[in-house]
Amino acid sequence: MKWTAISCVLALLSIPAWAGVDLSGKWSGSINLTNAEGNTNLEDVYMVLKTSGNEVTGTAGPDRDRQWPIVNGRLEGTKITFETKDPDNGHLWKVQLLYTEKRLKGEAWSEVEGRKTGGKLDLTRQPE
Repeated sequence: MKWTAISCVLALLSIPAWAGVDLSGKWSGSINLTNAEGNTNLEDVYMVLKTSGNEVTGTAGPDRDRQWPIVNGRLEGTKITFETKDPDNGHLWKVQLLYTEKRLKGEAWSEVEGRKTGGKLDLTRQPE
């Protein structure tokens, strides 16, 4: 009996805290973007995420109308990583987000000719 109780407790402890959290949906927020020249401005961000197991697909971009496909999307625990390419200028953006307290926070960056542009992201889920 004692080993059964201990086994149950250990099994519950091995379930990640994020189990059951579905990050699929529409997310919006902002990026505090610093360009290669050092200028900083706040810009809008909008994402439509689809998670299936540890795969992340969907789109991301500056607004609902300008969305770019997510590629190489991964979900590991509460961390999402993916890439997306701006079709206007061909810049590849790398994104890392962490789900915490009902928000996605992290950073996105692009490197062109050795010059990095990027910033901190803060997104909240939008109602369906």
